[in-house]
Amino acid sequence: MIQSVSRTFAILEIIARNGGEAKLQEIASLSGIKQTTAHNLLKTLCQLGYVVRNQGSTGYFLSRHISNLSRVSGNDYQLRESLMPLLADITKRTEETSFIAVPSGGEVFFLAGLECDKAIKHTSPEGLRTPMPGSAAGLVLMAWIPDIFDWMKPEHRMAIGEDIEKAIEVTRARGFALDVQKVEKGLNCVAIPYFKEGQLEAVVGISGPAFRLPEQKLISNAQWMQSYLSALSL
Repeated sequence: MIQSVSRTFAILEIIARNGGEAKLQEIASLSGIKQTTAHNLLKTLCQLGYVVRNQGSTGYFLSRHISNLSRVSGNDYQLRESLMPLLADITKRTEETSFIAVPSGGEVFFLAGLECDKAIKHTSPEGLRTPMPGSAAGLVLMAWIPDIFDWMKPEHRMAIGEDIEKAIEVTRARGFALDVQKVEKGLNCVAIPYFKEGQLEAVVGISGPAFRLPEQKLISNAQWMQSYLSALSL
């Protein structure tokens, strides 16, 4: 057994058992690791993004990167398989590339994508991870999962913008989020939440060339998708 690896996991487990936060002295005492060694391991975990130090706090916190590792691939596979017929219908109706996205730490993970058959199209984003700030899918996740927004706000204020609260309010009011050439020039996107038993299960949406998907068409497609998902849940 490699000692540094076992000690690293011991530290993560101690922070987790402590409710997601622990001080250096607590970690050293509970793990039996010297404070200097524990401090060095924690410093490495912070550099890798798995542990964070919040401003004004002396504790170490588990970051959202941990959930990147904890996502259960079997559940993701089942979700993907269950929603593929829905993607097929959306792509057929809108004639644009459709996608399913889920949260993965501070990122958006595109679980599936289905391309349209047009010559000019957005390539399927399936398998991609993108930063949550800025994207339509990320905005939906922040709007309907408050914990994600609460975590993103302190460290990513510049990326998500000072008007993020207003954007989230608008997104929740109309039930969808738009990306009008914000993430990529020439590319527009609309995303809506997919609920199962009252809980947000995933984000579904479409993306395509801006010349073919102006804002008004994004809105009309969003409204159609909302009606379509509502009919499925009846």
